[in-house]
Amino acid sequence: MSRKGRSSEDMMTIDQAAARLSITSDCLKNALRQGMFSEFGVAFVPSGSTNYTYLIFRKRLEAYLGAMDMTAGIRQLATVLSSLEGGDAS
Repeated sequence: MSRKGRSSEDMMTIDQAAARLSITSDCLKNALRQGMFSEFGVAFVPSGSTNYTYLIFRKRLEAYLGAMDMTAGIRQLATVLSSLEGGDAS
């Protein structure tokens, strides 16, 4: 268990979560920094640091993916990708 009381089994890496979402790690980081995907993750700059820390909660991500309607999910991801990449996501 980590010092914050969460085991590594409770958490996912950015790369693992991005793969589950079928997006790039950079896209997921950008989305989290903009407050998107707060259903399962968060990005913050710890006190005394200049670098972001990303937390992805495994059970929340799995619940998000399980509850997400496929059509709405595809539309939402296309919108996120389009806004982050500055272009058409199709």
